[in-house]
Amino acid sequence: MTLKNKKRLIRIVITVLLLMILFLIEKQASSLMLLISYTCVYLIISTDILLKAFHNIMSGEIFDENLLMIIATIGAFCLHQYREGVMVLLLFQIGELFESIAVARSKKSIKQLFNIVPQQVMVQQQGQWELINVKDVKKGMVMRINKGERIAVDGTLLSQEVMADTSSITGESMPVHYQKGQLLMSGSIVLNHFIELQAATNYQNSLLVKMEQLVLQATKNKAASEQFITKFAHYYTPFVVSVAACLAIIPLFFYGLSSWQTWLYRALIFLVISCPCALVVSVPLSFFAGIGAQSKNGILVKSSRYIETLTQLNDIVFDKTGTLTSGQFKVTHVEANDGDKQALLALAAMIEQFSNHPIAQSIVQSYAKKLSMTDITDVQEIDGYGLIGRYQNKTLCVGNEKLMTKYKILVPQCLQVGTVIYVAYDNEYKGYLIVSDPLKEDALFTIEQLHHLNIDTYLVTGDRKEVADNIGQRLNIQHIYSQQLPQDKLQVVEQLKNNHQKVAFVGDGLNDAPVIASASLGVAMGNIGSDLTIEASDVVLMNDQPSSLLKAIAIAKKTIRIVKQNIIFALSVKALFLIFASLGFTSMALAIFADVGVTILAVLNAMRAFKIR
Repeated sequence: MTLKNKKRLIRIVITVLLLMILFLIEKQASSLMLLISYTCVYLIISTDILLKAFHNIMSGEIFDENLLMIIATIGAFCLHQYREGVMVLLLFQIGELFESIAVARSKKSIKQLFNIVPQQVMVQQQGQWELINVKDVKKGMVMRINKGERIAVDGTLLSQEVMADTSSITGESMPVHYQKGQLLMSGSIVLNHFIELQAATNYQNSLLVKMEQLVLQATKNKAASEQFITKFAHYYTPFVVSVAACLAIIPLFFYGLSSWQTWLYRALIFLVISCPCALVVSVPLSFFAGIGAQSKNGILVKSSRYIETLTQLNDIVFDKTGTLTSGQFKVTHVEANDGDKQALLALAAMIEQFSNHPIAQSIVQSYAKKLSMTDITDVQEIDGYGLIGRYQNKTLCVGNEKLMTKYKILVPQCLQVGTVIYVAYDNEYKGYLIVSDPLKEDALFTIEQLHHLNIDTYLVTGDRKEVADNIGQRLNIQHIYSQQLPQDKLQVVEQLKNNHQKVAFVGDGLNDAPVIASASLGVAMGNIGSDLTIEASDVVLMNDQPSSLLKAIAIAKKTIRIVKQNIIFALSVKALFLIFASLGFTSMALAIFADVGVTILAVLNAMRAFKIR
């Protein structure tokens, strides 16, 4: 519990004890003694409220719930309703304590997502391994992470391979297999053996630090509903004070001055009930809890206003590579003349190991066996064609159709989607490989579910038409745009926005940053996305899975549903009790319970947003 809450709790306990004592001696004490005693209790329970009200008045923010409490309680004292005056503040403080504990709990839950990185890390300096503060890690340093430890700073894997638990970052429970050269995110846990990493960035720029900054910033930004509550409170408070004044004064012209106590009492009850704390507290708290729930599921929402946008989407535009596809080339088909696919793959991999091209590396990885570099000689890489070399004193050609044509080797026409790599040995065609960027496992499910939500889907890619059409048809995407430059993608999104549509764009590449910034909701892939794209986005999917977008929408809808419930509930109860107060059908004690009770129930309801199954 925070120091502020501890002080508030102590004041509440002291006030309750003193009220019990005063209740026991009330009949024996004089009026003056009761006034002095209740005034002392009043000052104990109201110190922070009085100071806050004074500070707000001096700052020009006169009309708020603190001023309403003070006016109502001082009025109660004027009517000799000392105990009820103190009870107003006591129950108000109890409600504030509930709210503060709920906020602290949410903050603690969010903070636990980030307080997981070790404070120190083993790094190599001048040939020696030293333990240094994690904040001193700089880009390029080599780090050693033992089995079971968390990675402190994003780093490129120098070891051959490792299994890592990324659940605290991505929300994905299944361990992930990484190979040499791949980037591991800070916050991941090394599972099977110690590894060496080369820091890809300084600690201050690592993924986990950025995540924490984004989430904390998101909790400060207001959504439209929050702004509505702020404006509502600004006009609502002077309105109810004016109505209460009229309720205390106007009836005197009809019922005479002798009834002034009755109408003043009703006016004071009216003020107590009208306090908007249930709305002021519960609505921001609901958004705060919703952002926390998103973070817990590996989704960063940079502002609470984007929680609302997630529930209003009409169209979602997807980039292809790295968004709906894995972004990593793989051998998806092998066709060998003699039927020996493994031998053909070995032949291709043997020469492709001499190239750093992504397609060449994907062929080597697909073979997944140790290769000898001494069996191949005179290797030559021809840009835009492929590779040629000597194997067992015979020519080995591996490349595209242009390479085969150059060396007058006849090859069949291949109509399959993907990059075709032909293999020829001793001037004889041996077969071909298809290298493509496979779809992500959850891509089809994501598109189907979006259609169930009545959201139109678009594929906008710079790839050629046959590739775009193939991907679009396999995923049942409704609208397909191929061979699109960054400015073309931007134009597609702008046209949709001009139709008064709420449009989300989902991408990962550097060229996607302008269109992500332009869309109603920019969504970036957090693991493979460029820094500029992540900075320009409104929502970041840390695990790079399109289905996380469905989670984000579901959490947002639950959050907005809770916000609406709280607004309707609070306003309905208040309207009912305000009518009762005006007609004299309620007491000060019931008014207090109504106000504080509504606040507590709204706070408890708001906390439901943090619990997402």
